[in-house]
Amino acid sequence: MLTRESLVSVRVVDVEVVKLARRAVALEVSRVRIHAGQARALRPGDVVQIGYEDANIVWVTPTDGCTFSSDNMLIPLGAAHKYTAEKWMDWYYKPEIAAQLTAYVQYVSPVKGTKEEIAKIDASLATDPFIFPDAALEAQLNVFAGLSEEDEIYMNDAFSALQGN
Repeated sequence: MLTRESLVSVRVVDVEVVKLARRAVALEVSRVRIHAGQARALRPGDVVQIGYEDANIVWVTPTDGCTFSSDNMLIPLGAAHKYTAEKWMDWYYKPEIAAQLTAYVQYVSPVKGTKEEIAKIDASLATDPFIFPDAALEAQLNVFAGLSEEDEIYMNDAFSALQGN
């Protein structure tokens, strides 16, 4: 369970702070400390990428753990071009395509088979725990639970009602 005390000591960044950290690296600041209270999102990928420029900037997983997620794509209910969006997603989520994107952004991919494909591009990325969490890191991660079909219908109906549909 995350506590306020455990979060206060964690160095994290969000999109706005990435710019600050990059400027700090350019100004040769030896260490940038950003507290969780100052960040809107925990993004280890950003920290890792900035860390390539400055070894003093590192991701530290909170001792109490943190949440785990990956970027996902979805089609809005009632989309005008659903078929075209499905074709795009079918292509984009092919492991060999997802591996190219993952190699570039160096974030977790939701696509099964990406690890094997990325090894063909850069073998070191296939063993990077921030892209493919190892057992030690996974033990510290909390994953949002999936919804049952009944709960998903309820949530979709509630969201549609909020939109006036």
